[in-house]
Amino acid sequence: MTAPHTKSLKVLAAAKPHGPLGKGHAHSHGSLPPSSPGPLGKNDVHEGHVNGIAAGLPGLAVKGAIHGTAAEVDPLRKAVAISRTNFQYLELSKQSIEVSNLFHELGLANRTGDDDRKKMNGVVRRLSVPIPKVPSHGVTHEVDLLHEIYVCADREQLNPIFLTAVMFTEAQWPTKLPKSPDNFDFIGMDRFELELDDMIAEHLLSADFKDHHHFKHTGDTRMGERGAVYKQIQFKDVTTTIQAFAGMMKHRRNLLLQDLGDFGLKASSLSPDELDFWNYVYYNAGGKREAYLAPDGTKEKAVDYLANGYLHLKEEAERAQSGANPGRSLIPTRIFQLKNGNVDSRDVAQRMLLIKKLLQKVGMADPSDPATMKFKLIEDIGKILEQLNRKSKQGSLLDL
Repeated sequence: MTAPHTKSLKVLAAAKPHGPLGKGHAHSHGSLPPSSPGPLGKNDVHEGHVNGIAAGLPGLAVKGAIHGTAAEVDPLRKAVAISRTNFQYLELSKQSIEVSNLFHELGLANRTGDDDRKKMNGVVRRLSVPIPKVPSHGVTHEVDLLHEIYVCADREQLNPIFLTAVMFTEAQWPTKLPKSPDNFDFIGMDRFELELDDMIAEHLLSADFKDHHHFKHTGDTRMGERGAVYKQIQFKDVTTTIQAFAGMMKHRRNLLLQDLGDFGLKASSLSPDELDFWNYVYYNAGGKREAYLAPDGTKEKAVDYLANGYLHLKEEAERAQSGANPGRSLIPTRIFQLKNGNVDSRDVAQRMLLIKKLLQKVGMADPSDPATMKFKLIEDIGKILEQLNRKSKQGSLLDL
């Protein structure tokens, strides 16, 4: 983890610059085939999903949502279309989200202005990019990043907004995606191969991951932040990378759930933000307290590092119970300083929550929460009509 930026960022998302659905809704990975129905029903146009809004004409997506029957509308496709439409609407309407406002809402007012965070600045703009068009001479190799996030979140029963926030905390995810991301330079999965057996045993990933059809060794080794040495691997493609990432995130969540009882905590007593915060701390800092054996039988180094997530949770649970944390929350609001040149995982998790809050603000849809499955444009039009109606009754339309 690199040291945090120090420059101030005033605007987080500018105009230009999950509850699960269950296994039954999961689609096969990869971009949607060009012959498939549109995201909001069979009468919709697939190409670009909601390309119409890029030209300032969101009617295409809206029409599909209004006229499609329940049988025609796939929840994941609908969530993708709603989210992308809302992201594009944010840019077209030239709205912006102030970092300071989000910090205050999260109780992190003391952090206002301390983040440059280029990763966060482009999140909405990056996710608003439509599916790459299929070239006339064949099928594109580009995937729809937003669609893959929803599919993988659904598979692992993770909130897609949380998974997106974590992914953009880990990497910038450029428009031109890398062909075969590795487990170091692009997204932090240094220990993926060490924990693969656990993920397979937990039915988070299929057993054929062990056959190296989904990744390969590069022949190089890399050193982690705490001195541990890992083999560098390359995933087959972006889809496989996201699938592996979601599986590892759920595996670390399982470790977290096992540990809560040690501190007298229950998952049902934690807020969604608290669970997501500590899920990411466990991903970033580790939760398992026993060393793994590498595939070649070598015992892992830097064993003490594995306990950091657990030790952080222990500290914050004690602070919450004593009232040292505001509102007795498990989410710390204080600023964490660098330690031996390393960023505290709780600091990074605070930034992850900031991205999550941003995505919620701009209308990213969670298929398990009907309140989020709405087009912001339609909501805004409704508010304007309501104001017009109220002013009309008052005889004061000119004051609108």
